[in-house]
Amino acid sequence: MNKIPLKKVVNVHCEGDTERIYINAVINDKYNGIKPKFKPKLRGTLQKLMEDIEQDVSEQEPELPVYHFCILDMDTLHQQGLMTKYNDIKTKLCDKSEKLTFIESMPCLEFWFLLHFIYKNKYMVNCKDAIAELDKADRLAGYTKNKKYQAQLYPKLRDKTDTAINNAKKSAHQLSLEHKLSYSMMHCFFEKMDDIVK
Repeated sequence: MNKIPLKKVVNVHCEGDTERIYINAVINDKYNGIKPKFKPKLRGTLQKLMEDIEQDVSEQEPELPVYHFCILDMDTLHQQGLMTKYNDIKTKLCDKSEKLTFIESMPCLEFWFLLHFIYKNKYMVNCKDAIAELDKADRLAGYTKNKKYQAQLYPKLRDKTDTAINNAKKSAHQLSLEHKLSYSMMHCFFEKMDDIVK
């Protein structure tokens, strides 16, 4: 009797509905055979947030095909002066599990959406700045974070994903050369997912 192969599972830790709705749409569109499992929203102190991720990763049996993504907006961590602490804990967690990938956007996921339309790396302090850039006639006029709008967002971005990936790679390269820039590492999500489905 042939065994049915286990469906590959990705656990997604994220802060809000914007991330959850977008990631779900991407996986449904591009990654057939992957089952996304959204964990409770990331809440609380940095320490608590990282402990929750560590516990979730350590509870998985090593042989199971489960991968973990932690999708984070970085503006609050920057504003609270927590970047050194965050990077230390992140390094320790990633050393423990090769199936854990952190996906950061500074200031927020909306910057990733902006990269679908233009290349930009000018430092934005908070998400309000990114939304102001996004909410323009030639981009996503009328952009809002409400669930109804977010549910219809992915089709508007889908055909521009390659542009966003190239722009994100460029911003990540610049980040290694300079300190205060806006960036998104969402291109790493697509690269990792491509590897998972191989």
